[in-house]
Amino acid sequence: MPRIMILGAGASRACPNTRPDLRMPLLFDIPEIFNAERLAPEAEFLRAFGIHLRGLLDLSGGDIEALFTTMFQLDERFFSSSGTHILEPEFIDRLRTCGALDELFSSPEERGRAQRIVERLRAFSEDDSLKAVFGPGNFLHHFRFAMVQYFDASIQRHPCPFHQRLFERLEMRDVVASFNYDDIADYALHGLGKLTAMSFEHLGFSSVTLPENTPAFGPFVNFLKVHGSVNWFNHYVGDSRIEPRTPRGLRPSIYGGPEVHYRHGRPALPADSGNTYEAFLLPLHCKDLVYRSVPIFTRHMDAFRRALSIASEIWLVGKNFMNTDRELNGLVRWATSDRERVLNVIDPHLDIAFHLRLFNARLGRRYATLEEYASAVPENATRA
Repeated sequence: MPRIMILGAGASRACPNTRPDLRMPLLFDIPEIFNAERLAPEAEFLRAFGIHLRGLLDLSGGDIEALFTTMFQLDERFFSSSGTHILEPEFIDRLRTCGALDELFSSPEERGRAQRIVERLRAFSEDDSLKAVFGPGNFLHHFRFAMVQYFDASIQRHPCPFHQRLFERLEMRDVVASFNYDDIADYALHGLGKLTAMSFEHLGFSSVTLPENTPAFGPFVNFLKVHGSVNWFNHYVGDSRIEPRTPRGLRPSIYGGPEVHYRHGRPALPADSGNTYEAFLLPLHCKDLVYRSVPIFTRHMDAFRRALSIASEIWLVGKNFMNTDRELNGLVRWATSDRERVLNVIDPHLDIAFHLRLFNARLGRRYATLEEYASAVPENATRA
């Protein structure tokens, strides 16, 4: 049976093919990307954006997932659904006084956070330099834009040696399931000749663009970017000019909606490529809504479940499932409940007992880091 390798932020963090001063961020490092020197003309704008982001983060108890979740919910429930994308004082005053926040944010913690953030947005609505930027949907868009700029400035365009040593173990139709937005794993797989158009079969991409030297046939692994990627883009088809709500991001529409395309090696985007920076899922407490409502993510989650259900060997590489994503963990428990697997771990801090229970597994090999793994395992190692 095939194996599945599951990559989290720790796997990208370990890659030496990044600028030392622009390391790949773990979840709690994400706000700090706005403090780094950046190879982009928009850097000054991004630093100013970061100052106000940290203020909003303080209102959310320092929990970036909670902040993103509240902004996402405000956008879904009020702003986008009303065709409003900037902060207008009258709109926010109505939101503050009508009682809707009390009804739609059920727990006292969520309600208090939403009220604090709306009060801050009301102050932003009086500032012409902030009222467009911090509309909740625009805020999430600008944050994604900053992430893409950061990755572009940091990641070198050649394969990571540690990832390649890991992927040498993969055989035909094994699976790599990455929860990372970056394209570090993409370069490593392609450099080994294991990434072809067939790697993305049945995932819902309208096109897959790989470098010209990529063979059309030959061994490949299945490659899932479960939370999206900086090298996806979307292209609207049909009539996207509807009122009051224009299709956003990767959501479908009865008017056609967006196609989703995969491109490796950063070829030039078409001029009408659409909302490119909507193509990955930010950390939210309500990811289940996106998993179920956005077809490209639904297909990836279904493929992830299938891969887990048939795998006999699972590798966790810098990925921790002790989080708030209960729907994902329920999917893992169901997919692996029929028989015991072998769980191999590359991570210095993972709670092994929790993950053995989650994956219905016994512990196989364990390494603290990808560098340790690369040093300990012979080159071209295959299945144990």
